[in-house]
Amino acid sequence: MIESWTVFKLKKVNTADKYYWMQPSVFVEWNIPPQQTPTDSRNPDGGAQPTTNSNNAPGVQRVFFVNLPLDEQRSIQKNFPSRYLRYYNPYIWHAVFAREVAMLYDKCFWSLRHLVRDIEKKRNTSTLAELQATNFPNLHDIARHIFHSTEILEVAEHTINSVVTEQSRWREEFTDIASKARGAHLQTGQKLAFAAKEMHSLKIRSKSLTDRLDNEINLAFNLVNQGFGRNAQSDSAMMKTIGVVSLVYLPGTFVSGIFGTNFFDYQSGEAESWEMAKNFWLYWAVTLPLTLATVVVWALWHYRLTLKKGYWKGKSKVKGKNEDPMEKV
Repeated sequence: MIESWTVFKLKKVNTADKYYWMQPSVFVEWNIPPQQTPTDSRNPDGGAQPTTNSNNAPGVQRVFFVNLPLDEQRSIQKNFPSRYLRYYNPYIWHAVFAREVAMLYDKCFWSLRHLVRDIEKKRNTSTLAELQATNFPNLHDIARHIFHSTEILEVAEHTINSVVTEQSRWREEFTDIASKARGAHLQTGQKLAFAAKEMHSLKIRSKSLTDRLDNEINLAFNLVNQGFGRNAQSDSAMMKTIGVVSLVYLPGTFVSGIFGTNFFDYQSGEAESWEMAKNFWLYWAVTLPLTLATVVVWALWHYRLTLKKGYWKGKSKVKGKNEDPMEKV
């Protein structure tokens, strides 16, 4: 008895946050048919047609399809492999199953493609404010689904290629049976190769879909940055206006502040006069050093990294000059 099975994993995405997984599989048990050649008529390719003779009865086959959607089950019933193909090659079931699974993968891919295409069309009809309000977590969820799609398609392609390899190994091991129905094995191999090619094509398209979505994410991100840039420019213009107004009123504020101190004495009456205190110089003696110290502290803090780099650079140069050249030899 020969046992074989294949398992595939699929992800059907309806929206960014609504999806479900599927894991269809097939399991085949096949009793090896008799080794002797049947005595009835031959096929055009030289393979023997199985008969109902008790000595040459077809090997018993048990095939289990698990988690296969109803539409695909009906499709398998319509495309049921012929008795000739089933009799001499159990891998025909894997070929039929792979064809239906490839159609499922195609449906899953198109559901993702529709999501990406809707994003692309929305970009062409949306205003700048709507584009700047893009839901980035939603885009990244779709990107995650596409990553999963590419991954499972690559695994599916590898699975089908493994079935092709296993069928070739089986033909080499059971040469007597394989020689009776060479056409059946060639046809099965062609079906499996076609399914593998479909998986490969879907994988390439899935990778292309990733690039398309990345392009939309980058565009939305750049538009958001442009919006932030415009807001920053507006804030900068506002701050400049405030700065200009402050500069206009600063001299008057400074003068009124000085004249409002006790260093000046104003007397009103018949003979209006004003006097300046003799110790007015104390104001400048305190203000000027304090202003200078404030500017120096700010400069040291603002340029601390530049000064630090210059210090270590100069120190390394001095160290290089003091080194003995012979020590490096």
